[in-house]
Amino acid sequence: MPTTTAGPAVTAPTVAELQTSLQQLVAPDVDAATKAAAVENGQARLTNLETMTAALANYGAITFEVSEPTVAGETSTADVAIATPRGTAAPAPQTWVLIDGTWKLS
Repeated sequence: MPTTTAGPAVTAPTVAELQTSLQQLVAPDVDAATKAAAVENGQARLTNLETMTAALANYGAITFEVSEPTVAGETSTADVAIATPRGTAAPAPQTWVLIDGTWKLS
């Protein structure tokens, strides 16, 4: 009778890890290449990340409130509320994927 072996269990990212990944994306002092490494297919988005980084240089503080993430396979989802100088957006689901042991914004 054949047996199947389950792969290693995936450890869910913490709220703090997800908040840190989002803060890094909007930090004007973090270069676009570093940001690209934190995003799924980030190299393909490098030009957009450079434009966003330049636009955020004088924008003001952006913060994130991340709910407890759920994990299904190698995908994690959490509701995220974004607060900017222009107001706070209602929480919306954001997704991260596990790539080479690192959770990256999808």
